[in-house]
Amino acid sequence: MLTKLLELLGSKADLIELSKENALSMLNTSHEMFNLVVQALGQKADHSIKEGISRIDRRINEKQKEVRKMVFEHLAISGVKDLLTSVQLFAMVTDIERIGDYVKNLAEVVDYIPDGIKIEEYRSKFDEIVNQTKTMFERTLDTVKNFNDAEASEVIVKYENVARDCEIVISDIIKAPGDTVKKSNVRLLLLVRYIKRINAHLKNVAAAIKNPVHNIGHFNTDE
Repeated sequence: MLTKLLELLGSKADLIELSKENALSMLNTSHEMFNLVVQALGQKADHSIKEGISRIDRRINEKQKEVRKMVFEHLAISGVKDLLTSVQLFAMVTDIERIGDYVKNLAEVVDYIPDGIKIEEYRSKFDEIVNQTKTMFERTLDTVKNFNDAEASEVIVKYENVARDCEIVISDIIKAPGDTVKKSNVRLLLLVRYIKRINAHLKNVAAAIKNPVHNIGHFNTDE
């Protein structure tokens, strides 16, 4: 027990910085996962993409556990020092882990599409949603790297744009006349819904930096 305490005391100055680095690594990995899945959308079904994304997602889950452990250890030996940053990191890695889950869901949809997705009339809108999501990842990465309120605000505002575009596609498909929906539109509906959830959690990561401590964790990710 004494040995463990001495180890913690010797490393306490690094635990928060290490947690930040791990959170950034988790987010960067989820960004790479998203890019891999999007790239696979236009190709013939490759069943290895689903297994590969699942393996990467498990690494994100392990990183989340590491961050939580380090944050708790830091608080145990430092008391309220860095309390706000600790709460922010705890909330952020929870949302980043959820992003990994939704990218995994995207990979599962890709696995169901034998010859690449055919979007037809929604191609332009879908491409725009994908590009906006990539920008959301990049802006959120900058926000986490710098812990910057202004950058966090930009991410939150940008979320409203991409969420609106996602909802336009979702609503258009669901409200279309008739009782049947083309298989390609069912696939698109799932993809857009998962992408919207990814963006909602990216917004939450940014909001964890901007919001006051009593509001951290109280975000609407069901929009």
